[in-house]
Amino acid sequence: MKVTVEEIKPLRERTYLEWLALSCIPNSRVKILLPASNPWDFDVVFLGTPKWTLSCPPVNEYLHSITGIQGKNLMAFLTYGGFDEVRYARGVIAKIRRKGMKPGETLMVSRGEVMTRSYLPKVESFCSRATQL
Repeated sequence: MKVTVEEIKPLRERTYLEWLALSCIPNSRVKILLPASNPWDFDVVFLGTPKWTLSCPPVNEYLHSITGIQGKNLMAFLTYGGFDEVRYARGVIAKIRRKGMKPGETLMVSRGEVMTRSYLPKVESFCSRATQL
């Protein structure tokens, strides 16, 4: 099994307040360095994202910019510490569907689960289901 990990990186860093302001604008985007790997080279793509206020601009730009991925399987996972994570996840899945990808399951891990390391069984189950795609 070939696994490649890529990070979606903005072209320039911003202050916390700048990121907060941008994350309050639905579907906001910022320029990113495109990952070297192409998602169409893989059978399953995992997309991990933090749940920001209303939007994660680097992830929005990535989803906007990728092409040729119709029919690919995608498993999404997100971390969150606040509220409204289900609505946020639905928005990410909607963007994935508009690109023609087939969304699989979505894993949501709370800050509390990260701090107590109680997320591990959820992650193991999530990964196990991905190997069945």
